[in-house]
Amino acid sequence: MTDNKLQSATDNKVFKPTPHMIVWLDTAMKLKTDVIDEISRVSGIEESTWYRWIKDDQFRLWYKAEWDRRLAIFGPQLDAIGLKNAKRDFKYWETMQKRVGNLQEGPKSLQQFNVTGEMKLEFTGDES
Repeated sequence: MTDNKLQSATDNKVFKPTPHMIVWLDTAMKLKTDVIDEISRVSGIEESTWYRWIKDDQFRLWYKAEWDRRLAIFGPQLDAIGLKNAKRDFKYWETMQKRVGNLQEGPKSLQQFNVTGEMKLEFTGDES
């Protein structure tokens, strides 16, 4: 086996998080925070370990994917917050409408038309 084949065979390893990585993520999700020193304190894992992990592209990809997967679990809780607050704050109402598909994203820019002078409506079609 040549060195190139050996190299490519070892490059295809699937990232496997360590038990400490899983504990870190579990703690962050439980606390519902991304505050590093808080997660470190509660999990018992040094902050420096987190900063070493985030230098690894594979770790960052795994962490983001796992965070997003787990975040989906909070959908009902977020819905409840949105529904409760929609009664007093339009932004919550708007977000809830988007969530259920009743409101689509609009254009990002608006056009303004200024009309000066007298405006008249004229009918130019068949009057029958």
